[in-house]
Amino acid sequence: MNLERGEGATVQPSLPGLSIAPSAASSPRTPAPREAPGAVERPVEEPMAHPTERQRHALDGRTHAALDALLAMAEALVTTSIPSPSVETDGPGASERDAAEGITPPAHAVAQRLTELAGSVLGAERLAMASIEDATGLMRPLAVIGFTPEQEALWWAGWRPETRARDRLGPETATRLCAGETVALDAEAPPHRERLNAFAVTRLLLIPMIVHGQIVGALSLDYGTSGREFSRDEQALGEAVAQLAGLVVERDRLLRAAAEARASALALSATNRRMDEFLSIAAHELRTPVTVIKANMQMLARRLTADAGAGDGVVERRDREMAERIQRQVERLIRLVDDLVDISRIRLGRLELRPALADLGAIVREAVAEQRLSHPERVITLEADAGALPITADVDRLEQVVANYLTNALKYSRPECPVMVTVRAEAGRGVVMVRDCGVGIPPEEQAQVWELFHRVPGIEVQSGSGVGLGLGLHLSRTIVERHGGAVGVESAPGEGSTFWFALPLVRE
Repeated sequence: MNLERGEGATVQPSLPGLSIAPSAASSPRTPAPREAPGAVERPVEEPMAHPTERQRHALDGRTHAALDALLAMAEALVTTSIPSPSVETDGPGASERDAAEGITPPAHAVAQRLTELAGSVLGAERLAMASIEDATGLMRPLAVIGFTPEQEALWWAGWRPETRARDRLGPETATRLCAGETVALDAEAPPHRERLNAFAVTRLLLIPMIVHGQIVGALSLDYGTSGREFSRDEQALGEAVAQLAGLVVERDRLLRAAAEARASALALSATNRRMDEFLSIAAHELRTPVTVIKANMQMLARRLTADAGAGDGVVERRDREMAERIQRQVERLIRLVDDLVDISRIRLGRLELRPALADLGAIVREAVAEQRLSHPERVITLEADAGALPITADVDRLEQVVANYLTNALKYSRPECPVMVTVRAEAGRGVVMVRDCGVGIPPEEQAQVWELFHRVPGIEVQSGSGVGLGLGLHLSRTIVERHGGAVGVESAPGEGSTFWFALPLVRE
């Protein structure tokens, strides 16, 4: 408190709610009047020291209590949680508190303990704490102390899930508070009269809780019906306590957000693992009926071939063409099932390679030959070095990579456009390039084409049927990288694309 300085007076320190009278030693004395002659001399009464001593003890007690409370608040910044033995989940206002949107019971426990500590420091009769979202202005109750059970229940019931600071405090007060200004409210002035009179409040001090220049909440405190003014010292101490409480509240919020993020990540990881296991099981289950369909189609094709010439040539030709179309679709379905199996193995870490010494040129020639048989109407050129390109690799897997590159090139280029394949040695590596004359890939999409299930927006299939599942390139990259190689793409819109991969050559 501010004390007037008189001549020769000493100002004693004070805490909120406690005033100290000047001691006898420091107070100026008025000379005693002279006794009249013959008057009976009376002893001079010395000031009693006991009241001042009691006040000094009270001051020491209040100081120690305030320091202990401030220490507890500071310790909350370096501990995971604040012990709150006084919080009871079934206490007054519990049901209303549970209904407050977005605030968990542990958060209420931390806020309740903070409110009790702040009350100990400030010496207020009643104190409440609420959080405020800086971006939205949403205001949520956290804790309150000093009310009767009926008043506390009424306080909690006065909050709604979408309560905003402007609605509860008024636009002017909310603006000042969010700007970091401490606001003293007169309970008799609108628009606060109706709400505050129910709690027998005459004057209320609202203190913002600011962290990094943004409001995270507010403290409100009052001294009951006494209606006394808040001194500058009390306001300054309240602002310091509010800042410390704001740090604790924000830290607790960040800790809970991090815990929720970790829980979400763990849940997502578990979901992905179950999905991978499902894909693996589903792909294996699909393979059995597809294999049966393929076997029956082969038998039907042989029977149609054996019966050729026994009936109407037009009908036989139509039946054979139909059988061939069905067989091509079955082969395509088998490739999709195999890709699903491989993807599930990759994600589960179970993709096995069987490396052996092989010739990269021979692997590419075999894959090109198979694609020429599958697409006799298309032109696929091959340019390869004459010598062998020795590598250590799983031959079947690399043929799968070349087949994926070729089917993509055929699918996304016009039927009349050739697909060019090049194999050569370059800087100790064997390099395979597959070039098409399709629509090309925008630069911003080129890094994404290797991602699982990714399809470039706006690029349509130019020949053949089906758009695929976005598995082939991701699978190809994984296989090549497992062999110690690298993949890449060179493309520009309207100029086609060149997909390549490179593998280390074996030194002889």
